[in-house]
Amino acid sequence: MCGYCGVLAQQQVLKKSTKFTLFFVPLFPLAKSYANECTNCGGTTRLTATQVRHSMDWATPHASAD
Repeated sequence: MCGYCGVLAQQQVLKKSTKFTLFFVPLFPLAKSYANECTNCGGTTRLTATQVRHSMDWATPHASAD
């Protein structure tokens, strides 16, 4: 459920990275940030890397042992 609009809508995790560039060629990453975005209203909430890993683990279906 979205904390901004209160609608039960899909959420997506966004990753933004800043890279050092030389003559418009990206050479290496300087910083990373993560956000959770509501697909209904576009409201975003910042996430830590640990929260992202937990969200992705929770969203990935686990194989059942037969």
